[in-house]
Amino acid sequence: MSWFSRIKSENIKAYLRGVKILEEKQQRRYRKLLYLAAAYLFGHEIHRTFFQEEWERKIWVPNWVLYSRREHYINTEYVRLREGYPTTFTFSNWDPESKMIYHVDLQGNHNFEKIVLPPYHYGALKDPNVVEHFSRLAAYNLNRNKRYDLDNYLRHKTVTLGDWITAVYYYFNILTRSFDPFWYKPEFYYKKEREMIALNFQRDNKPDTIKDIVKYAELKLREYASNIS
Repeated sequence: MSWFSRIKSENIKAYLRGVKILEEKQQRRYRKLLYLAAAYLFGHEIHRTFFQEEWERKIWVPNWVLYSRREHYINTEYVRLREGYPTTFTFSNWDPESKMIYHVDLQGNHNFEKIVLPPYHYGALKDPNVVEHFSRLAAYNLNRNKRYDLDNYLRHKTVTLGDWITAVYYYFNILTRSFDPFWYKPEFYYKKEREMIALNFQRDNKPDTIKDIVKYAELKLREYASNIS
């Protein structure tokens, strides 16, 4: 016989039952908060490991990882164009058939450009590899000051564990022809990355950076207020 059954007063029993129910409710509420905190910490660690942690300082990053990362960004821009969403990056590619550089703008237009040199330079550009190298160098000089040029962004962006994993996934599916080789970012992450590029914390003009941060904070507050209302 338990101690609770030995209590003769029904009022005391009812009181103890009520206390037990309240404790169980509080425990369930605290348990939910604990689960939410654990989920937040887990998500934060996943985001830091896959999208922020630098994996290029102490090791050499092979070209196939960098190529896969660039192809993922280009594919994302084309998919957004097809679905009618706004894009972020412009980029330039080399076309081996026409031996020309083509530039892709935010609307998806392809503009081909042929490098025209003075006559005394033509003799030094007979090798196709030299022509391609010179054309890529010219495209770099053309786009090096553009904030939303894809190659400029990737040149300064950290290589993360997520880039390595998506590169393995990309080449595995290309070799086996089993699944779509591209990994698609969630919309909220794409939007956040786009906003961080617009803020551009690495620029030299710090007063303009502070002004943009204030404008960004005001915009977020207005969005939050509109969502509440």
